[in-house]
Amino acid sequence: MITPRRLAATGLLPILVIYLSILPVAAEALFTTWTHRAAQPMTSDADVCCGPDSMNPAVSFCCGGAVSSMEGLTSDQMLCCDGVAFTNAAGNLACCGQVSFNTETEICCSDVVLPLGTTDPANAYCCGGAVIDMTDYWCCDNNPYPRGSSAAPPIGQNCNI
Repeated sequence: MITPRRLAATGLLPILVIYLSILPVAAEALFTTWTHRAAQPMTSDADVCCGPDSMNPAVSFCCGGAVSSMEGLTSDQMLCCDGVAFTNAAGNLACCGQVSFNTETEICCSDVVLPLGTTDPANAYCCGGAVIDMTDYWCCDNNPYPRGSSAAPPIGQNCNI
């Protein structure tokens, strides 16, 4: 007898499955309706799965189970941030939660994008919801302290060096 588990293992998605049995059963047990969306068929040997759809990875990008067109770009020029696709042609974007940001002009602090201003990205650090330049400041318990000043953080604070 074909059971739902055996049928599912074949990869087929039936609209109606009829069970026949020599034992008496309730009428509602004779019919099971599956309403799953049918998978999109593969159109070439190069296709791969993306969620329920198939796609050609040479021209499409899979992000969060959804297919996005690369519009002449390569997959290295695409970015997926928590299921949201972005083009990254210049290669200078990174993810901050579901948004992208420019790593040359911005920093991500606790899923919030902040401008770097005049701070060199290599020296930028998030401290208490603000951006500090690590060459000029250090951060202790989310408070910035100027380096080389007499204002030192209290002993026992958690500080970056």
